[in-house]
Amino acid sequence: SHPILYKANETDFNHLGLGVLADAASCQVVEERNGRFELELKYPIAGKHFHDLQYDRLIKCNAGHLLKNQRFKIIRISKPMKGLVTIDAEHVSYLAQDLSLKPDIPFSGNASVALATWAASMVDEHPFSTFSDILTTGQGKWSLSDTENARKALGGMSGSILDTYGGEYRFDNYHVGLYAQRGNDSGALIAYGRNLTELTQEEAIDSTYTSIYPYSIYTDDDENEITVTLPEYFVDSEHVENFARRKILKVDFSEDEITTVSALRSRAESYITSNNIGVPKVNLKLKFVD
Repeated sequence: SHPILYKANETDFNHLGLGVLADAASCQVVEERNGRFELELKYPIAGKHFHDLQYDRLIKCNAGHLLKNQRFKIIRISKPMKGLVTIDAEHVSYLAQDLSLKPDIPFSGNASVALATWAASMVDEHPFSTFSDILTTGQGKWSLSDTENARKALGGMSGSILDTYGGEYRFDNYHVGLYAQRGNDSGALIAYGRNLTELTQEEAIDSTYTSIYPYSIYTDDDENEITVTLPEYFVDSEHVENFARRKILKVDFSEDEITTVSALRSRAESYITSNNIGVPKVNLKLKFVD
């Protein structure tokens, strides 16, 4: 199917909007596991709808065989090059980046309850709905000072829903689903000499930390603010020897109400394991015959 362009304030997507972008040179959606969800469109400056491509307008297209009719907001338009412009758009679920939560929101229970608490705690009206099939229980609190925006509370900060429950997010427009496992085992085998035509592995260490510097701040009975750190200050991951030098990430565990060095060390070691500290980001690009 071809991408379709809509006005920025459109609410009905059951029509052809401002037009079908059938003359686009390419349209690619990239969705990373619990990461970015973005669209890149290359469009000719001589195209029928070139002048209709404006900031904040929405592009609807399929994002895979399961995620149909996803909407993306235009955030960047490049200068023409070789007769084409590049349009960058982000999934509409990024709206959560523009919204904030009420101050100091506690949550407890399973992941479905935590997501419902998240949706009910935003300071402005919003279109989000939520679901989760993760039944394990957890608890935490999103403080006003540490929670940059509502999307960070979903994942990307210590104490987020993803940090607490694990799982894999599935953003279907404004429906936020957190699943123990998104995919299904089809039993299909992809192998060289059979149906695999190309395999490329890329590793990146620019955002890879080897160690963490944990700390916790609490107030004692005399209303004194106490900062707990480790005597050695930082904890290495088991992969630290794979790098020429340390890269240390400072992590605040104040929300865990840690008051002792031993509890801080235990929490730091758990954080290193659950967040794969010291493991480079690896991308695998495969091409295979369906």
